[in-house]
Amino acid sequence: MDGKAVSITYFNHVIFLFLGGFLVALVIQKWNLHQRIALNILRVIGLSPERFCWASCLLRYFLSMWISNMATAMLMAPILLSIIQKLEALNGKEGAHKLTGSMLLGIAYGCSLGGIATLVGTPPDLSFARIFNIYFPEAPEISFAS
Repeated sequence: MDGKAVSITYFNHVIFLFLGGFLVALVIQKWNLHQRIALNILRVIGLSPERFCWASCLLRYFLSMWISNMATAMLMAPILLSIIQKLEALNGKEGAHKLTGSMLLGIAYGCSLGGIATLVGTPPDLSFARIFNIYFPEAPEISFAS
């Protein structure tokens, strides 16, 4: 095959959208934007455990709408682990244990729910959109907004 025929198969808008999500995740990690966001949320909501759990879930939901949910979980897990270590140092293991489970589940649920909100949120969404377009070319295209 010539280069043009091969590139049409491998380089389409869905693949570039997926790569763009990973690039956004790398930029967020390089400049510690995820830590800044988490600290600003703590500053705004305070240190109430219930409010912190809800706010961190909403943060993960929002971030995973724009970057892959797996990348969001990898970005936020180290922040959560450092928060858990700080809670254990302040309150002991028993005091931090009650909040640890809900915060870890918050990573999973927040990232999963945010992942289904947009095409870049999770890789299967992009795969489905591309495969659907190949098998049903006359059907309306699944776009980012729809």
